[in-house]
Amino acid sequence: PTPENGATATMVALEAEARAFTTGTPTPYPDGAVVLVATETPTPDPKAGATPFYIAFEDIPPTNTPAPTPTFPAELVGKIVFKASFLGTDRRPDYMIMNPDGTELARLTGAYWYDRAAERDHYSGDRRFYASVAKEQDGFRRIQLFYDFIEYATKNQLTFFGAGTAWDPAWSPVDETVVFVSNESKNDEIWLVKRDQWPAVKLTSNDWEWDNHPSFAPDGSQIVFMSNRNSGRRQLWIMDADGGNQRQLADFPFEAWDPVWVKYAD
Repeated sequence: PTPENGATATMVALEAEARAFTTGTPTPYPDGAVVLVATETPTPDPKAGATPFYIAFEDIPPTNTPAPTPTFPAELVGKIVFKASFLGTDRRPDYMIMNPDGTELARLTGAYWYDRAAERDHYSGDRRFYASVAKEQDGFRRIQLFYDFIEYATKNQLTFFGAGTAWDPAWSPVDETVVFVSNESKNDEIWLVKRDQWPAVKLTSNDWEWDNHPSFAPDGSQIVFMSNRNSGRRQLWIMDADGGNQRQLADFPFEAWDPVWVKYAD
């Protein structure tokens, strides 16, 4: 497919839709129209009364039941969600979604489902482990990756770099492999490590460019990530899980970063 053509056409349509939504022409009031303006109704002062010694059981209001967490939309599974400067900025990005081949680009209505998918990537497929970033408790207190063994409530170190730091962990959905970013090689590169196995394996290698925010495909066979190769602009790239076949996924006319390949509906 040629995603850059479809992506550009979709971007133009989305931009026109956004302008109409944000700067639509207001309809003027007709001559003689009556405009009602709501005003606040004063709240009467409560009369002071004696404090009761007890409250009858039937007068105790029931405790509100918390609203259940919304179910993750099944139609998002298999899609790639990411941040973009489509109409936004780095501090207030747009949240976009597309197919893994770069087609059917669309804009999410907010950050909620993106954040849910990004947080889920920190868990292993079976939710037994949770990867996070923390400082070592001894030595040079470098920033490393750790994982929680949830069943036993233990925290274990996952990376042991001597010069660099590690961040952006994402578990494979099919095994105990974690893909992440490290600057151990003096540049931001994508690495792989298996739980309780060291050393890690470096998947990417750049001169000055940098790669960030990897995320596995639902079957664990590929990894999507952000890179500023070629143009110097942040774009979405994809590679095989062993680091082979690295290629740009789409060439957007805007910057795109922090991709998450949605794998789960939980």
